Amino acid sequence: ENVRDTARKGRAWWQRRRAKRAEERARYFAHHEPMTGLLNRPHFVTALQEALAARRPDEQVAVLSIDLDGLREINDLLGPENGDQALLRLAGTLVRLAGEDALVARLGGDKFAIAVPQATPDAVKVLAARLCATVEKPFLLGRQEVAMAAQIGIALAPADADDAARLLKGAGLALDRARMRGGSCFVFFERTLETELQRRRELEQQIRDTLAAQAFDLHFQPLMNADQTRLNGFEALLRMPDGSGGFVSPAIF
Repeated sequence: ENVRDTARKGRAWWQRRRAKRAEERARYFAHHEPMTGLLNRPHFVTALQEALAARRPDEQVAVLSIDLDGLREINDLLGPENGDQALLRLAGTLVRLAGEDALVARLGGDKFAIAVPQATPDAVKVLAARLCATVEKPFLLGRQEVAMAAQIGIALAPADADDAARLLKGAGLALDRARMRGGSCFVFFERTLETELQRRRELEQQIRDTLAAQAFDLHFQPLMNADQTRLNGFEALLRMPDGSGGFVSPAIF
């Protein structure tokens, strides 16, 4: 009887232990991204909002939105397992360079974010430059040398925004500009980026409306042979009316 009682107590202890470990694991993955162990997006936003609320009036908080360029090529050429290794390498780089007080998150895919409390523009520039320089250094993945690039958008609180969602949005707009530049680079948020985004959305809607109404104009530009002074053909040009009797420049739309 004592042996059976001891066995029952042992099983009960292990069951409690497994339940506790399962609860701890569930709690951990509610806040962290499974592959890298970095913060996930929801918890990052929550932690960022708390950091903004705790900020003293004379302090700034910086958010860096980071896009990893080159990961898709690694996945395509070397397989997803090597792509995962590249992701883990980058995650370690971000944590190491960001510092102990920073919040580091994987937002999804090849997109990451860092929140830096008590930041200054100069210090953030140094951090962004170090990130770009470190990420773009070639490294061995298996037996293959590979290289990536980091495009970074930066927004600062309270100058650019005073809440987590708007600060992330500002960093994302700056990241869009960095992507357009290509290569490893970083861009600070500017108010003009919001204006450009609004204009782009309006232009996209105008293109859709013009297409639906079949209102594009097709023009033909003669192509002349200067030596023989004869017509060689035509260049077909698409023109979009601007609604006031003129046309939107093709360089814009």
